[in-house]
Amino acid sequence: MSTATTKPSFGAYLLAFIFPPAYFFSRKRVGAGIFSLLLFFISLPLLFLFGIGIIFWFANAMWAMWSLRYEVMNYHINTQAQAIAEKIKNNQ
Repeated sequence: MSTATTKPSFGAYLLAFIFPPAYFFSRKRVGAGIFSLLLFFISLPLLFLFGIGIIFWFANAMWAMWSLRYEVMNYHINTQAQAIAEKIKNNQ
């Protein structure tokens, strides 16, 4: 997984929820994006034919949201670590 240098925006949350493959591709996670796209294309016909495709889409969206939360946590951890490092540097 990549470490975030900027805080993810509201658009990242929206993209992860509505169209998860685009979220993964926007984060340069091509393998996850391809697998997510396959799940998305499997869910579409099942959604229209049987209505159970929502399960595949929901799992896909939750995976993307989980990944986004990981990125947000990384951002906050890195920000706190930099602040602590600056405080230690200034005290010496």
